[in-house]
Amino acid sequence: MKRTRLLVLLLCMALTAMFAFTACGGGGEETAEPETKILSEEELLDIAFNDAGFDITAGTDISISVAVETGTRNVSFKIGDAEYSYDIDVNTGEIVNSVKPETAPAGVTDPVELAMNECEKLEEFRNASNINVVPQDNLITITFDSGSESYEYVYDVEAGTLTKQ
Repeated sequence: MKRTRLLVLLLCMALTAMFAFTACGGGGEETAEPETKILSEEELLDIAFNDAGFDITAGTDISISVAVETGTRNVSFKIGDAEYSYDIDVNTGEIVNSVKPETAPAGVTDPVELAMNECEKLEEFRNASNINVVPQDNLITITFDSGSESYEYVYDVEAGTLTKQ
């Protein structure tokens, strides 16, 4: 009787140990980790161009480079003269870093104010006098004097560019 109890006890202990071993991942079939999807170059381009607000057909000088150590790819391109650069996580599609042309300051939507903001960046505008602003269609002409010189600039509202005339 003692011997039967001892065998039952040993059998229970063995089964418990075996169950614990397999439940903890030991011995049994290995479970495969989920496969990580790496985004294609086409998907990376779509992400970058969508963020920039352009169709891919508008881009030139398009390049994609790999940064293995960070798990990102750099997508860079030009729209006209403006350069864009995006570091995109190849697994998630998250934009990790981006460099885009300067946009209008937050909250500024008045084209004349945008043009004046651009002029204020000019060295010759620091001592400006006789400032004249003439909006016409999508162009704003700004003339001013600085010292003994006269200057004329045209701000293209659509392109967001200021050009000396």
